[in-house]
Amino acid sequence: MTAIPFHIHKEQGLSVLRDDLVKGGTKRRALEILLKGLNADRLFYAGTIMGHGALALACACEDQGKQAEIFISGTEDDPAIRKLRATNAMLHLCAPAPIASLFEQIKESANGGVVLPPGFDMPEFENAMAYALSGFPAKDYPEIWTTAVSGTLTRALHRAFPDTPLKTVKVVRTSGPLPSTAIYDAPEKYHQAAKNPPPYPACPFTDAKLWQFALRDARPDALIWNTAG
Repeated sequence: MTAIPFHIHKEQGLSVLRDDLVKGGTKRRALEILLKGLNADRLFYAGTIMGHGALALACACEDQGKQAEIFISGTEDDPAIRKLRATNAMLHLCAPAPIASLFEQIKESANGGVVLPPGFDMPEFENAMAYALSGFPAKDYPEIWTTAVSGTLTRALHRAFPDTPLKTVKVVRTSGPLPSTAIYDAPEKYHQAAKNPPPYPACPFTDAKLWQFALRDARPDALIWNTAG
């Protein structure tokens, strides 16, 4: 596996890290590293059509000859489901249920496989993410903007670049600790699409909600970390 390149585009005086150009998005960077250390050929995951964790895992498993089994609520018409169907993942479409409940159910049927937690909220994933990001030239930017569900990316960026100011937009009410110099709360609920999306492809339920704040408060040439499209 070769290193996944970083693509930077300019938008209205700001720099945008375009991980929407990476199939599976930013999570894919950490999973490519994490899976190498897991002594298992089958990985189980409870995904959501509003996130990109399931696709990132499916793509990383495909790269490394492992089998991803994805449990997710959705229909064949959902764009997220269509993207997953294009991988070799084993897809289980489930009745609507909280992710935490689905996670507990699949733990009982993994049969020796590894069940990864929702959002990959685990120290090993955060370690892998910090390592994967360490080659990025953060010193070239006055600050980095992120969105947070669990907050893993923000924490990994802080570990990789402790001297770079971080600004974070929370898209859920609760999240893990956020080592940011400024924290914003998205006005939309998690399941609602961004009302003021950016002029580049961004996940409407997460990354797109950052744009409204960055336009107003970001320093010139600040970096927006766009995790997925």
